[in-house]
Amino acid sequence: MLLRQSGSRDHSLALSAEAATLSKQRPQLHLAAFLAQLAELIDPENAQAIIAHARCMAEGGFPNAALRKVQTMLQREPDNWTALALSGQYQLHLSKHALAEVALRRALQGDGAQQDWADCWAKALRQTQGDAALRDALSAHLVGHPDHWRLHIALGQCLERLGDLSGAREHHAIAARLAPDEADTQLALADLAFRQSDAVRALDAKTRAVELDPRRAISVAPHQDPSRPRWTDDSVSRMRHALEAARPYVADQLRLSAVAARLDILSGDDAAIEAALSALTLEDGGLELGLFAIAQGHEPSASLTAKDMASFLWPLLSQGLDTRVLDIDLRFRACRTLMRRILIDGGSRLEALARWIGSVEDGGAPKNWALANLAYRSGQYDRARAHYRTWALSVSEAKPGSLTASHVSMCRLVDDLGPDGELDLLWDMFLERDETLLAIIRNAYPFVGLYPTKGEAAAAALVRQAHRLPSLTEGRVDGPAIWSDALMAAAFLAADDRHYDRLCNLAVEYFRGRAPSPVPHVPASPRSDRIRVGYVMTDFQHQDLPPEQYALKSHDLSRFDPIVYYLTPEATCHVRPDRPCPPTLADWGGRLRSIDRMPSQEAADLIRQDGLDLLVDVVGWWAWEIPELFMRRPAPVQVTWLGLGHPGKTGVMDYLVGSEQLLPRDMDGRYPEAFVRLSPTYIPPKPVPEGIPPTPRALLGLPEDAFVYLGYHQVMKVTERTLSMWFEILRRTPGSYLILPQVAMGAVEPFAEAAGVSPDRIRSFRWVGSELEHISRIGAADLYLDTYPFNAAALTGYDALAVNVPRITLSGPNIYSRFGNVLLHSLGLDDLVCSSEAEYIDLAVDLHDDPRRLQDVRRRMEQARRSSPATAPAPVMKGLEAAWDQIVSLYRAGQPPTSFDVEAREL
Repeated sequence: MLLRQSGSRDHSLALSAEAATLSKQRPQLHLAAFLAQLAELIDPENAQAIIAHARCMAEGGFPNAALRKVQTMLQREPDNWTALALSGQYQLHLSKHALAEVALRRALQGDGAQQDWADCWAKALRQTQGDAALRDALSAHLVGHPDHWRLHIALGQCLERLGDLSGAREHHAIAARLAPDEADTQLALADLAFRQSDAVRALDAKTRAVELDPRRAISVAPHQDPSRPRWTDDSVSRMRHALEAARPYVADQLRLSAVAARLDILSGDDAAIEAALSALTLEDGGLELGLFAIAQGHEPSASLTAKDMASFLWPLLSQGLDTRVLDIDLRFRACRTLMRRILIDGGSRLEALARWIGSVEDGGAPKNWALANLAYRSGQYDRARAHYRTWALSVSEAKPGSLTASHVSMCRLVDDLGPDGELDLLWDMFLERDETLLAIIRNAYPFVGLYPTKGEAAAAALVRQAHRLPSLTEGRVDGPAIWSDALMAAAFLAADDRHYDRLCNLAVEYFRGRAPSPVPHVPASPRSDRIRVGYVMTDFQHQDLPPEQYALKSHDLSRFDPIVYYLTPEATCHVRPDRPCPPTLADWGGRLRSIDRMPSQEAADLIRQDGLDLLVDVVGWWAWEIPELFMRRPAPVQVTWLGLGHPGKTGVMDYLVGSEQLLPRDMDGRYPEAFVRLSPTYIPPKPVPEGIPPTPRALLGLPEDAFVYLGYHQVMKVTERTLSMWFEILRRTPGSYLILPQVAMGAVEPFAEAAGVSPDRIRSFRWVGSELEHISRIGAADLYLDTYPFNAAALTGYDALAVNVPRITLSGPNIYSRFGNVLLHSLGLDDLVCSSEAEYIDLAVDLHDDPRRLQDVRRRMEQARRSSPATAPAPVMKGLEAAWDQIVSLYRAGQPPTSFDVEAREL
């Protein structure tokens, strides 16, 4: 077909049309990108080719490059609605919501019938103006475009968030009627059914979605995406054919020769490569000429530009010998082929590459990073550290993005090649710059998601640098949030309590400096009325089943006068709608008071006026509002219960409630708080509905007959130590599978392969917005594996229990490593609590090998779930009430806080 076209413009249009068709087939992205670039080379003003190339780049994972391409086109054609809409979509992907909304709104004014554009516009509008404005805008747009089924889904979701469930159901039904063969309409119905606690109807809709389009309905992302682009011999042959057919129409034959040379490089034929490259000028093929010369053992005569240094060599070195990297760009692919040859040969070729890179003027941060990388590969560690320090001190950005990714890449390299202790030194150098230290602390969750195998090293480095925080946060408006983020990072990542203790002491001093001297309290005389206890807790709008609120509903209101002070911490306000009160407690007999967005002094004054006997922190110091409030001591006695309840709040908290499994006797005297130990547990059960069917494995991309281990936790809990144990379990249980949270698989896959485990046996859960769907997916597993050193606590641990998936845990010296022990001991399942890594691994393997033992564990779990007081909120609440009684009695008698136990027989 291509050969029959006449005229260069016709040929360019034919190429771009084929590129546009192929760009919709993900395995053909590299071929589509090649044809689009060839069409651009023939006719630089071919808008169809530019748009097809941009779409290929975006689909291949390069939204920044795609955005630059369409924005360049818009400078020439400002009224090209497709380019304008694409720019909005890419800006939305890059979280530039306001710019995306403007671009997409303009595009819709030009062509309002586009489904995808309108859907993206709705997402951007919600981020910029909220659900109320989105509802009005969608309703207005649907008047003129009533067949927009995607907008009916968007409006239904918006109405649901605003509390209009009947309206939500109506618009989801309209969408399903307008597009019955679209998987997205069925998925929307499934999501709505899950959120309305109808798992059976939801799974029926999911099944229908799988029938329509299996790729869109899978809830677990397989490691190997079968639709990833692959550079097959057939696709390269098609590229050569298209290239030869285009020769008569291309004016710039040198650029065409550069394209041909890159195809020759992929062939691996040195003679063909040398012949092709010899025809190029430095401008057209300088990068490839230089890399080829170095690969052949020669000094390059071609010069290296700073642009090529930043665009190609930096990412090429970052990827190293990784063959799984997704690329769709021919030049990048050709350069990576040559770079792999250089890295494999090593020796003098690495030195030549370093000299070539070192000759670049104004190379900046990419140059220093690349030189550090090559020095590490050559074993020249002193030189590597010098270059790395220059890099680390020369770059800065508000959020960890390419900066953090580059550091992560260097850490992986050093972990493989560097001497012992080099990784810690690298961390200290990276955090040496104040802006970098603060940025990492404020973005701990996404950062550790990038680097899940080295969380412990990150925590230790943050703690080593903690002495800088007092001066760095002095006078900063966001200082309290920085300290709370640091405490949360240490809580999740530090395997040693001493890390957290050191940081906590500094945090207490910081918050004490911000609070006025507390109003002194004197022992109160016994009152004949009820004990007045206050609970500070989050509103839990983002969680369907808040366990502590259900426990409060069992409070004995004849003996206690409870008041709940609720707030939405700033750290989580983006995931919650605004509602007047926690819905779980809407019909509760106690009192509710909102302190949301209230200044800490005002909130403390409000609480003090209520005349409490004691005040309970149910949140933890991960939210900066909590230390700000409790530092002012609005109640005579202050207690920590749940949350990230770690001791060490000198002069602020008087008691910490736990159990003997959480707070062993040898902890007595180590901390300023007195310990209240409840038996059998201090953690209220999560009220999970009965009869939730497990998600069929076919919907999750899992074999029906495989043994499935579940490692679904918050990403920050998935440490290198945890993965090492899990991969050893997989190695000893051939044919088993492991489900992970949505971690960065680029960090996990090499770790698995080094442990002898194929990454094909690893699955990664995508995020779901419904508690019911989350629990239903857990039910598809055979065994729940706890993380270490931070176990699952009151949420996911109870989810597994509710669907009768056995759980094993490793209990250690760190307080957060004992949450699993607390739950399992309370159920009489101490045989599932391990004290060493070897015991943990052996138990997981044994339960895989012995189905009868696993079934016996399930039977005992089921019995415990129905009979143990630990699985009902009322007994846990009675234990707390006994604790409050004794705490208040001690205080009224003028005695200092004193540790004591509340035994089961007292309940």
